[in-house]
Amino acid sequence: MKAILKFDLSNPEKDDDFDFKLAVKSKDLAFVIYDLNDFLRSEIKRNDSLTDEQYKVYETIQNKLIEFVTDRDVMNITLEMP
Repeated sequence: MKAILKFDLSNPEKDDDFDFKLAVKSKDLAFVIYDLNDFLRSEIKRNDSLTDEQYKVYETIQNKLIEFVTDRDVMNITLEMP
């Protein structure tokens, strides 16, 4: 099975230029999301110096991140990567 993406890069004002960059960097974006979630999870579980307020902020941000990736149906390629 093959999937081929085609982009017309001859006109930088077209959406194809942006779409191409997004396609090429999507794996990096997924790893940024994964790394952010991993950082938040680690801070919540292991940082004993967090105040209650800081803990709640980290938890709120992580919950919102999970909500965003769930709503966009990209949970399996962002937060559950191997």
